[in-house]
Amino acid sequence: MGCDIHMFVEVKYSFGDNNKWINFDHHTKNPYFDEYRDTPEFDVIELHDVRNYLAFEQLCGVRAYTESPSISPPRGVPIDISAFVKQHIESWNIDGHSHSFVTLEEIRIYRANLKDLSFDGLKYIHEALELRAIEYFLTPEGVDPKNIRIVFFFDN
Repeated sequence: MGCDIHMFVEVKYSFGDNNKWINFDHHTKNPYFDEYRDTPEFDVIELHDVRNYLAFEQLCGVRAYTESPSISPPRGVPIDISAFVKQHIESWNIDGHSHSFVTLEEIRIYRANLKDLSFDGLKYIHEALELRAIEYFLTPEGVDPKNIRIVFFFDN
């Protein structure tokens, strides 16, 4: 049985003295909305939806087959998660596992320290997150890599 990742992008939004993580995913209109019960109006367009076990291993040790180090073991759902992402995670109930999150800063550091780039499973996730960061922060120079993250979990 295969294992898939579900990723959500969050950015830290600051207003006054308050900081709050908000969802920053792209969405598409669900054509089945209003036709079937409990169908959401919009579907999340995945940041990167390819099944890549090396990336899973490097993110948090899930499906570890190569002994490649991971950024961290699964950290669980962040306590300051956005309401939108929390709702999606809860909808998976026990079918979701190994919940975690990593910032763009952590991905940059991990990839910068890779000795063998042929074992770079995070390349495409990293590139997609960099592009999403520029969308939010407007310029590459304006990106704060500590304030954008992916929240993810797996199913199988």
